[in-house]
Amino acid sequence: MTSFGDLRSLLQTPGPQLPWEQVWSMLERAPPSELGTWVGYVRGHQSRWQRPRECAVPPHALDALLSERDLPELAAAQCLSVRDRDLGDAEIFEISMCPYLDNLSILELGWNRRMPWRRERITYSCVRDLLKSQALSRITTLAITGQHLGADALCAILERGGFEQLTSLDFSFNDLAFLQAHHARDLHTAPRELSLRDCSLTLNCLSALREGQLFEHLTLLDLSQNQTLEPRDLTQLITLHGWRQLETLRLSHNGIPAEGLCAMLAALGQRSLRELDVSANALFAGGEQPLERELGSQLAGYAALQVLDLSATHLHDVALKRLLSHAPLTSLTSLSLAGNTLSLQSVGALEEWGQLERLAALDLSRNQLRDDGVRQLLMCCRGSRMRRLGLASNDFGDEAMSVLAADPMPQLEVLDLANNRLTLQGVQAIFSSGCFPGLRELRVDSNPIDTSAQEWSALQEQAALQGVQLHAQACFSYPDPLEFYDDEYE
Repeated sequence: MTSFGDLRSLLQTPGPQLPWEQVWSMLERAPPSELGTWVGYVRGHQSRWQRPRECAVPPHALDALLSERDLPELAAAQCLSVRDRDLGDAEIFEISMCPYLDNLSILELGWNRRMPWRRERITYSCVRDLLKSQALSRITTLAITGQHLGADALCAILERGGFEQLTSLDFSFNDLAFLQAHHARDLHTAPRELSLRDCSLTLNCLSALREGQLFEHLTLLDLSQNQTLEPRDLTQLITLHGWRQLETLRLSHNGIPAEGLCAMLAALGQRSLRELDVSANALFAGGEQPLERELGSQLAGYAALQVLDLSATHLHDVALKRLLSHAPLTSLTSLSLAGNTLSLQSVGALEEWGQLERLAALDLSRNQLRDDGVRQLLMCCRGSRMRRLGLASNDFGDEAMSVLAADPMPQLEVLDLANNRLTLQGVQAIFSSGCFPGLRELRVDSNPIDTSAQEWSALQEQAALQGVQLHAQACFSYPDPLEFYDDEYE
């Protein structure tokens, strides 16, 4: 039987981060008369976890909460995430009325994509119920997404009497097309991070939010998937406001051409920008050399830029060479070039660029590197500080692994080789080479590997002994490009 002494010993144990699941399990077994003391002790030691998100309500406890069960141990949690399931009046009522959620700083509700209209969803009245909850008054990070909520709900969240301690708001996949200046007249809270992906935004919408002082302290702004926004509208908005404190700007899937991005970067004039995501825009579709040089010159002025996503931008070998020749990007640590038409020639351009050894994350998935390109890239990356490397869907086989010898990549933790032509022998070469002593995750999904062979079972055992997660599903779906990079590597 678990005792308070066991909990105290666990929380006072020095060393690596504690497993939150173990602490939660102990709280569930605590004597009811002592549970308040146990919860208070855990709350007093939550600095042991680096991020509040790690102290989340587990799925089985979430189900119990939504089923009207009394769970005092919820008072220890800092994060409640109810994602990818329909929520309605009944579920929101249980959350808003629960007295044990007073330690929450993160609340995430809804679908992380646009959903068809449906009756069972979070409505404006649900939002008002959440705002009335005293237990939720300490929320600093809020996500209410995929609900077809309108301007009235957004403004209620940000007005006086809303979530006044809010520093991060994700209101993506809702409907803000009819947002007008009078909606935003009484805004009180200005979060530092704001995500409005796929909200049918227009210049009038953003101008109304600007007049409501919502952009005053922004360090992160995500306006991705709003093709109703014209590039000239964004440029005009930037010119009017400046966004001088902005560190992260995400504009993927916005239909932005190269000249539009050049104008925006010139207007932004940001020397503090650290992350720029312009993926899934046809930046290099025209193949116009002057525009490619101009874009490189604009990016060269962003000396603090650490994360750059140019995935699915029609980037080709010649354009990449021109871009890198005009944009040294010496502070870059994460670079995504996935979903383009890059080949061996681009590997040469990256080598000439001279910054590969500085990168902590590089994604070249869904390109045309083939055996020669991958082999050359692995040779270029020897001895680098790279920790994540994505090479999925590049049409290479075991021949590309022939260079795995001698100089290792000692810091590499995640290697994605999915959807290529690797066989069992190629995967064995990865483990036998000793090139990746720090490897923690290897993806070889959708490769012609005989997973029924005895050698494969032995390889799985070897991977487990080395602490490597080995993924080899027959069918493979690509992760969201934005998920390839973790904050840790920025």
